[in-house]
Amino acid sequence: DIEREINLQRRAAGPFVIAAGRPTYTRTHAYFLLTYGSAGSLEAMLTADLAEQSPTPITDVLLWFGHMVLAVQRCHAQQVVHGDIKPENFVLTGGPTRGRMVAKLTDFGLASTYADPTRAIGTITYMAPELLRGQGTSVASDTWSLGASLYRMLVGIERYYDDTAEAVALRLLQRRPQFGQADLEHSLLYRGVSAALRHSIMGLVAGLMHFDPAQRLPLAKVEAAIRLR
Repeated sequence: DIEREINLQRRAAGPFVIAAGRPTYTRTHAYFLLTYGSAGSLEAMLTADLAEQSPTPITDVLLWFGHMVLAVQRCHAQQVVHGDIKPENFVLTGGPTRGRMVAKLTDFGLASTYADPTRAIGTITYMAPELLRGQGTSVASDTWSLGASLYRMLVGIERYYDDTAEAVALRLLQRRPQFGQADLEHSLLYRGVSAALRHSIMGLVAGLMHFDPAQRLPLAKVEAAIRLR
């Protein structure tokens, strides 16, 4: 419910999570205030770049992805699993230049605590495969979603994209991505990314999206790798 969502969002509050005020109730409605994302959602920014046939600069991608990692780390430090990590659920604040914008996490509607994991399914193209097998959301499922988000930010489309949710689910269960590491490498080459950085980024995506949840990269290592760029 709305009160649970707001309580979890307030619990995870931090520099990279949208601040939420206390809810106010009338007889029929509940209201709450959120920090305004002046530059819109990260997904909208990525889509606008694609529409202009100009891929989002690698410096912007790594900056905002670093913010995303820090936001999810903050949630996990507060024993909160977000459950629906994707570019659409990050808003951009600040400015005026893109390099000064901050990506902040919002929409805790599917969030849960470590003590009470949800089995709710979020956005299928960002969803960890173990959730399709009935496992609850976890730190590891948020980690997969971060990897799926980074892939989309770089390639311009989700790795397991297909025409229907059922087709996406089948691809996940059969480990048949629509787009692979070669597509990612091509996107990085198009941006003129150095060989060393290409290798590092491709390793991050592979590590975040490992099919074995126990083998996925710890976010502390991901944060350290991003800081070195």
